[in-house]
Amino acid sequence: MKSIYIEYEKSFSRPNIIILSCFNNKYSITYIIANEIVDVVEIKKEIFDEIYSKILNLNFKEIVIANKNYCGLDGSRLKLTIGGDEDTLTINIWSINHNTKERNLEDLYNIITKITSILGLKDFFN
Repeated sequence: MKSIYIEYEKSFSRPNIIILSCFNNKYSITYIIANEIVDVVEIKKEIFDEIYSKILNLNFKEIVIANKNYCGLDGSRLKLTIGGDEDTLTINIWSINHNTKERNLEDLYNIITKITSILGLKDFFN
């Protein structure tokens, strides 16, 4: 089963979790705050496949290289995990909305913004 797991946490706050998944041939986005499901939105398979494909096509090597010296005690943390039952890829990003272009994060930022807009969340990163 393919899935996308996004965990976003601002400094000293509880993480927001977004899970894109398929269960019984139904595709959905689940939004969780503080271990409670806030919303579940069904999506078309084509939307799931498009988002999944865009994430897989990201140049993770370039992202890692461009972000190797970015960290801090304040800001935010984004954890993205994509994959299936056995094979997954996880990347952690500090403050995705800080110097996004120079850190090669524009595509990832836009993908997550698309996901959050489907959930009706405005200014997710602010």
